[in-house]
Amino acid sequence: MKELYECGTCGTVSNRQEELCRPEAMISGLCGMDIDRTKNMCGPVEVSSYSCSSCGRPATRASLLCNPKKN
Repeated sequence: MKELYECGTCGTVSNRQEELCRPEAMISGLCGMDIDRTKNMCGPVEVSSYSCSSCGRPATRASLLCNPKKN
């Protein structure tokens, strides 16, 4: 499994650390995880240009989500 990272500020996920302002390694998949939606978004808006239609998790690429939608 390819290592994924979650931003410690906004919860956006990416497979590239440099796309996040505060990357933290993740072990498991993305969708269905309980995320804190009260966190502030960080970085450029285009960084988290996708979100999951099921759980709302933001991501940098549609391929990182099970039910992606373009923001």
